[in-house]
Formats: sequence, structure tokens, C-alpha cells
Amino acid sequence: MSKKSKIMGLVIVLFVVVGLVVLDSSNPLLSVSTLFFVFGMAGSFSDYLELEVLDHVLKTGAYTQPTNIYVALFTVAPTDAAGGTEVTGGSYARKVHNSWDVAASGATENTGAITFVEATASWGTVVAFALFDAITAGNMLMWGDLTTSKAIGSGDTASFADGELDITLD
Repeated sequence: MSKKSKIMGLVIVLFVVVGLVVLDSSNPLLSVSTLFFVFGMAGSFSDYLELEVLDHVLKTGAYTQPTNIYVALFTVAPTDAAGGTEVTGGSYARKVHNSWDVAASGATENTGAITFVEATASWGTVVAFALFDAITAGNMLMWGDLTTSKAIGSGDTASFADGELDITLD
């Protein structure tokens, strides 16, 4: 009887818990709506980042960290292979955010608010977000669905509060 070796699958589960605050300019008392979304069941590292991490850790390639990390909003969720429909128009642009806590106990979170510009036209209903390594195009690093979608209208400002974008690898 020969011994067979088994390769155990390593599964990395990525969870992100986020609160997205949308300031509604139509209300003079500053109406605030909050979105909470969990990134885990529907969201993960992109195929690009999965391959880069594997190559880096297993010493078959070297991954260079991006100069900047950009947060993007989507009206149709991307997949690990990218795609989806990123918000366009109405002064929308990805928001650079390079300040994150040092990872501890398998988690990190944003340091400081991530505030997008005020929408000058409807951005549609935001259903997901992603992190990229470039202001336009570039490589998607990770993505996640919103548990509650949110319509962003003209005059609204989307923002993630300090510590609201939590990323956990388990």
C-alpha cells in the first residue's frame, strides 16, 4: 500500500465592514444616511492580487506595493476577474487613501475619513466598492458588495468614516 500525500486547501476569507455616510444637500439640517456593508461572502481579493500574493510568498515573483490605494464605487458589482460598472460622471473620481492601521489580529482599518467629492449629478445606486492601484484603469486589488445599496444624487457626498473600512484576512 502506497502512501498518498494530500494537499490541504488554504482558504483566505476576506471580510470588510464599512459604513458609508451620504450627506444629503437637499436637507438644510444635514440629513445623514448610513450604509453598512460586509465584504466577505460577496467580495474578495481580485484574481490579480491573489496571484501576486501567491508568487510573492512562494518566492516565484516579487510583489511591489502600489504607490497609492484608490477607493472606487460601483453601480454593478465587479468580480474577482474585475468588470462591474464603476460610477462615472457627476464629478466622480476614485478617492486616494493611503492611511491604514498596522494589521493586528488579522485585521486593519482605514485611518481618517475617505470622502469623495460632492456629486454634481446622479451617480446612480452604489452597490459595491473596490480598491485599485491607480486613479484610472490600473489593477483592482479587492472588492466587496454593499449589504444595503444607496442612491447617490446630485449634491450628495459619499464618505467612509475613520475606522469604518475594516479588512480582515482569516
